[in-house]
Amino acid sequence: MRQLLFLAVSVVLVLAIAAFGFQVQNRQQQPPPTTDPYANNAAPGTTAFPLAAPAGQDSNALNVAPQGAVNQGPFSPTTWKYGPAFNAPASAKIWNPVKLKMMQGGKVTGGTLFNSTDPAIYCSMANAGYDFIWTEMQHDQRDWEAVSRMWRTCPSAKAVPGVRVAYTDEREIQHALDAGALVVVVPTVDTVEEAIEARNWTYFPPLGRRSNGGGQAFDASMWGGVPGGYRNTINNHVV
Repeated sequence: MRQLLFLAVSVVLVLAIAAFGFQVQNRQQQPPPTTDPYANNAAPGTTAFPLAAPAGQDSNALNVAPQGAVNQGPFSPTTWKYGPAFNAPASAKIWNPVKLKMMQGGKVTGGTLFNSTDPAIYCSMANAGYDFIWTEMQHDQRDWEAVSRMWRTCPSAKAVPGVRVAYTDEREIQHALDAGALVVVVPTVDTVEEAIEARNWTYFPPLGRRSNGGGQAFDASMWGGVPGGYRNTINNHVV
């Protein structure tokens, strides 16, 4: 019995020493830390990062654009030209029923969802005959995760998702839009500057400054499959 125990301990010790030796050898083979962006490439300093400046050197990208770029010279947001990559197709149809109804001169009706986070209640209201559901986020304690869950439960309901956000804030408005809101109500806008802020975070460039960060609004289960594509057409559809 003692011999078996001694043999087992010996095997464990041998394996431990071998593992330690392998770790030391592997650690010795690793290159020292570096800030060089080319350091981990198969061919350091060649074409893997053609626009990157060498480590420690200013690329001067703020003043010199890449060769062939549409915008040349020093960067300036006032003269920046946007390319056609996200232009809406000329034949794209209006797919937001609220926007379409307003364009036709009709009246739209919203139903207010105040304090519920139950997707079943939201979907019941969304199929009750309203044009959009006004999800209250100015005076209620819900978070955006709960709102997103409700909206994605029945994206094909008659009423589209709408929301009253708390204020003219990038986080609030972009959370709402990325979650799928097609109607955005911004309260207590008292100045031109506040109105510009609301516009900026509602629209993608060149109309505004909304960033393309993804979200369930882009999913095929919500608006990803709309005519012309969500990213290319949402500026013309959000109300």
